[in-house]
Amino acid sequence: MTVRLSPQRVNKIIKLYFSGQPQTRIAKSVKVDQSTISLYASRFADRAREVGLLPTGKEFGVYNEVEALRSLSVELSKSSLTTEEAKEGCKIIKVFVKLGIMPEQHLTLVKVCKEISDPRFVQVAVKLSILESQTNMGYNDIILKLDDMISRLASLKTEQETTEAGLKSVNTALAQRKQDSANLEKHFDLFQQGVTQKQSELENQVAERIKETNLTIERLDKLEPLVKTLQKLGVSDDTLETYIKKHQKLDEVGIGWENFVDIVKGFKDGN
Repeated sequence: MTVRLSPQRVNKIIKLYFSGQPQTRIAKSVKVDQSTISLYASRFADRAREVGLLPTGKEFGVYNEVEALRSLSVELSKSSLTTEEAKEGCKIIKVFVKLGIMPEQHLTLVKVCKEISDPRFVQVAVKLSILESQTNMGYNDIILKLDDMISRLASLKTEQETTEAGLKSVNTALAQRKQDSANLEKHFDLFQQGVTQKQSELENQVAERIKETNLTIERLDKLEPLVKTLQKLGVSDDTLETYIKKHQKLDEVGIGWENFVDIVKGFKDGN
């Protein structure tokens, strides 16, 4: 006769079933016979074939357990592992943990096991033994010393990189200063050329002024006797100034005053 169970008890049976417990233990826990456990396990399997595993898991209240098993199956498939291989792997991990070897050390341990078969492994072991004798340090002390040296080496490497970066910055700044200095020298040379050119122009202008002044002085020297004579005759300053300007104009065009007088006389005489 089939025992009719409440949904809560059915849910407990299926959860215990998915946890991998034997049916006898599940029956004892739920307080039913083993055939009842087998019956509900078969019902779950039949329903899963009808509507699918996930909907059946939701219906029986073990959706999370079914989803976890599905995810595990996907991971095993991705890793190309069978269920048996996964079981054996779990056993090995449990043994490692009991020996105090944490999961992050497993790959290192496997590498060491591979290296044991290498003939050089024995040579390394002998060298380690000699090193222990020479330094009076045990394996753990040597490893700690090596770790300290590696740490210091990393620190020195960081300092070196910082120094190199600072040196690179200084070299860049120095190159910029050299470029700025070259630009200043170039501008100074251009300025000096400009000053030399201006100086030459000023010297030419001064020379022209001196030349003009000397010519003016020469003209005044020539005119001085005539000016004095005209002043004695009572000629006004305005008239004298006009006379001097006209005389200068004639000199500029290359006609002396005497030549001008001769021209005017000739014009009057009809020549």
